[in-house]
Amino acid sequence: WHEIALFAFLRTDAYDSLIYTPKLNDEKQFMDYVQTNAKSLIDTNLTGNDHFISLSTCTVAKTNGRYVLIGRITGKISDKPFKSTKYK
Repeated sequence: WHEIALFAFLRTDAYDSLIYTPKLNDEKQFMDYVQTNAKSLIDTNLTGNDHFISLSTCTVAKTNGRYVLIGRITGKISDKPFKSTKYK
């Protein structure tokens, strides 16, 4: 299991092409867009070697509205992702 360091929260819509179909060769444009449009942003030291994950869900506040969390997949790997002993 890889850990994920969430760093951005955005409100957008389902047709936001920079979020849902980003150009794979233009990380700078994507990150500039995220930093400019994030409703909440944690300052992190991101590099061109980082791997990201976006988590998206619908919102009832707006037709086709979406909430998006963006995180960096860290190099940390946990062999016990659940602290509870209930999950073995």
